Amino acid sequence: MIAWVRRWSISTRLFVLQFVFILVLTLIALAWLWNDARGIVEQSAADRSLSVATSIADNPFVVSNVESADPSAQLEPYAQNLMADTRTDFITIMAPDRTRFTHPNPAEIGRPFVGTIEPALEGRSFTETYTGTLGPSVRAVVPIRDADGDIVALVAAGVTVSKVSVALGERLPFVFAFAALTLLFGALVSWALSRYLGRVTWGRGPEELGRMFLYYEGVLHAVRE
Repeated sequence: MIAWVRRWSISTRLFVLQFVFILVLTLIALAWLWNDARGIVEQSAADRSLSVATSIADNPFVVSNVESADPSAQLEPYAQNLMADTRTDFITIMAPDRTRFTHPNPAEIGRPFVGTIEPALEGRSFTETYTGTLGPSVRAVVPIRDADGDIVALVAAGVTVSKVSVALGERLPFVFAFAALTLLFGALVSWALSRYLGRVTWGRGPEELGRMFLYYEGVLHAVRE
């Protein structure tokens, strides 16, 4: 391998070294861009879920029905329509003890909500990624308060991670295109530099140039003597 590399000219060695360096930088940039895109998509899903959940919690229709004798009768159709309008995968309105009033799967109504609710019971809205009955999801949980400010129910809205992955996949072509263009531009610059260096060094390697230098130095020394 070393003997093979020694046969390379200075320009070839420079091109390979620069190309490897640019390739490593491109891979690092690709990883950073992918991670950044994933963060943007997940944050967008969290923000949308929080916005939907907050609007539900502030709706007087919801506040009045969570305290009715049969909350699901009015809230389940409302939640189903809202899911379609807001492109969320689930909207679960529940009692403070986790009992569901609404769910995309009607069989889950009346069963306990699976997920974190403690911050909402303390009056704080929050977002998280949690694995519930629909699988991993990016969700927001918001307290529902009555006219006196007391927490009478909670609402969770979210988007499944599979939907987040689809949104991320839509961004990946731009990420890969940027990486490919960066690599191509770097390769062209390296090739141009190696071509120039090849001309000024006559396409020789450093070992051969060293021998030529010693030879001509010896000739000049002999002439001076």
